[in-house]
Amino acid sequence: MDALASCRPAHSPLVAAGSIDHHVADLSACISATATLKQVQAQLAGHEQWLAIDGPGDRTIGELVGLNSTGPLRIGYGGWRDQLLGCQFENKAGELITAGGRTVKNVAGYDLTKLMIGQAGALGKIVTITTRTYRRPTAALVAKLARADDWVNRLLPTSLRPQWMLQNRSEVLCGFLGNETEIDYYQAQLPSITPVSITRYCVQDDIDQRQALWSWPDTRPTARLSVPAAQISQLLDQTLAQYEVIAEPVFGIIIVKDISLQAAEQLKYRGLWSDGQTARPLNLNEKEQQLFERLRQAI
Repeated sequence: MDALASCRPAHSPLVAAGSIDHHVADLSACISATATLKQVQAQLAGHEQWLAIDGPGDRTIGELVGLNSTGPLRIGYGGWRDQLLGCQFENKAGELITAGGRTVKNVAGYDLTKLMIGQAGALGKIVTITTRTYRRPTAALVAKLARADDWVNRLLPTSLRPQWMLQNRSEVLCGFLGNETEIDYYQAQLPSITPVSITRYCVQDDIDQRQALWSWPDTRPTARLSVPAAQISQLLDQTLAQYEVIAEPVFGIIIVKDISLQAAEQLKYRGLWSDGQTARPLNLNEKEQQLFERLRQAI
């Protein structure tokens, strides 16, 4: 095995550190893991495109993939698992591994790209990613709704399906993104569900609002928990009443601020905990930990 490994040809990163190779016509981009989300969005905006991904603008793409920054935009655009086409990463032996590529229907070998999402550096250090891009919206609107547990079921099957939703202890926020004509339609139809308020934004204001609400990863000790969507209200009002929280109610993800690792583990939910510098998975059982270690050794 060592002899075979030593014969493995050396590979190079697909793009230089901090660089972005934007394939405009193909709606895709190859991005260095050291580029920040703000830097990427600025370059893509020059061609009226964007990454439809949540996360702090000053964080690097490698951090956002490694800690799975997927948030409320998942409803309208999917998350990293849906958007990544390929990934280059260094394994623990320092070898550069290339998985996937710009071809969407790429079925050669194991799908190692997905394993890099949310692994927080445990399986490898992300060097570059290849991802889909989308046409950048030109208008945005946010409807504030009185909190109720049935908004997801009421809105998602209808023409008022939002591109993002967030829930806190007092309200549900529904975000709509599109061109001016589409936002005109939403603005005309939303009064039928009696929102508390309807506010029209420019797209950058919408991005800034979501980043302020959905701050993952954060510089504070923070947990990103996967919970049954039906339990969100009970968790917000009772179990997590002492914490600053925000929930994505469709897929059942809760961000909990200023929570210690011990307290996060006592909640018994799966997810990630981060202190702003390092991260670790929550509540893996013994068999899962053994499988994870075997996987790390295999890569």
